[in-house]
Amino acid sequence: MQEVGDAVLGAAGEELERAIPLLPFGAITTKPDFAELGKREGLVVEFKCPASRKRLREIHKEMAQRLLAY
Repeated sequence: MQEVGDAVLGAAGEELERAIPLLPFGAITTKPDFAELGKREGLVVEFKCPASRKRLREIHKEMAQRLLAY
């Protein structure tokens, strides 16, 4: 999934680094799949591929919780 995302983002002209080092946010850090390197408030992209409907709900909750960190 990340390979496809990398190709699509690159074709769109987005200069994003893949799985860059951890981004600091207060007392925690986070590691998005893609992010603008060197920009504190730049674009971040996180991909998820749920195996089941139940996992989809869990992923939605996880991403909503990380939204503030991103």
